[in-house]
Amino acid sequence: MTDLLKQLEQIKKTAAERHEKHTRKALCEVHQSEYIEDNRTASGNYEGECPLCKTERESAAMAELANLRRIKRIKQSGLPPRFHDRTLESYKATNPRQQSALEAVKSYVADLDGLRNGRSLLMIGNVGVGKTHFAAGVINELVKPDNKFDAVYTTARDMIRDIRSTWKNPDRDESEAIDHYAKTSLLVIDEVGVQYGSESEAILMFDVIDKRYGSRLPTVFISNLKMAEVKAILTDRIIDRLREDNGLTVQLEWTSQRGAA
Repeated sequence: MTDLLKQLEQIKKTAAERHEKHTRKALCEVHQSEYIEDNRTASGNYEGECPLCKTERESAAMAELANLRRIKRIKQSGLPPRFHDRTLESYKATNPRQQSALEAVKSYVADLDGLRNGRSLLMIGNVGVGKTHFAAGVINELVKPDNKFDAVYTTARDMIRDIRSTWKNPDRDESEAIDHYAKTSLLVIDEVGVQYGSESEAILMFDVIDKRYGSRLPTVFISNLKMAEVKAILTDRIIDRLREDNGLTVQLEWTSQRGAA
């Protein structure tokens, strides 16, 4: 046993000597720390990398990849290209009402537990007050890798039109179209009220929202109408579901900001 231990020690010593023969210490100019370079490489030259530099490089590459995936998901959401880069941080609140609305929407996206329990948001305001900017900010915030949300942006009219298009399409049925909107982890429906207001539209809208309600998925509604008009369009059944889980209503009560600069 003693001889075997001695042999093992000698093997370790020889390996260490060989390693030392082919390595040298180098100084990282960035971190001012030493690391080991090795000349047993394809080129035969001493090569190596500071472990801290390697970790930072790999972290940066992973962050860039995550950002590219986030950008891809935003593009796939249906959000118009004009709003892809609009965030809550880029919104310039110039008066107390705008600041209050901005803080309310920020609190909404920060409440991840509420969102995962189906907490919804209704934004009401005149044309040009920044509703779609806020919606884009919500999407940009929630599709970050840490939050793991997918999003679908649509207008009420486009959603209804898309579902109805399946009536004459043998390759896609109505339930499949409804599920596209009902199963995404975040649905943003813009221009609520810019539809005909027919009974069939109300039924299709309810089918989507009722499925989302049952699955505890959040929905963001955007409208230019007054609150009473929105209630009439969405119907009491949908409004009652939005109220549950502490649903939030934000009214953007200021004049159009388009061209203000």
